[in-house]
Amino acid sequence: AGVVACVIGNTMISLSFNLQRLAHRNNTASVPYTQLKGWWLGLGFMFIGEIGNFLAYGMAPASLVSPLGAITVISNAVLSRLMLNEPMPRQKALGVVATLIGAVIIAVNAPSTLCTTDDAGNLLLEEEEIYNSLMTWRACFYLVGVAITAFCVSNPMKLPFL
Repeated sequence: AGVVACVIGNTMISLSFNLQRLAHRNNTASVPYTQLKGWWLGLGFMFIGEIGNFLAYGMAPASLVSPLGAITVISNAVLSRLMLNEPMPRQKALGVVATLIGAVIIAVNAPSTLCTTDDAGNLLLEEEEIYNSLMTWRACFYLVGVAITAFCVSNPMKLPFL
């Protein structure tokens, strides 16, 4: 079920890109893109596709769902050819075939379980594993360091010494 949600979600995302590109291409009156119905339709498909990806991560291992994001590239190449009449040169077609082969290889060899074990051999769900990883001193120091660095780089208070 996770693979199906991933494939449908990524295809919807690709459809959204092409709908928005089509809306921009057909915008001969140069109206703002936020007033184009096709652009909003594409945004809706993007939202639905991302929900499908979110659900896929809950139903299948991330080691399977993440690489299957390449389906977006494959469907985008096909849909841009069908919807926008973009050329499909031989190099692009070979890239699509290579991406498809890679996605299939990863899907076939991905782990079939969502559960892992800790050092003592106890079964952990992904949420518990993430929580246990974050609740270490090393992770806390790292997160504080990242927060301080981000604050200093952005300098929201416009401090002269940062």
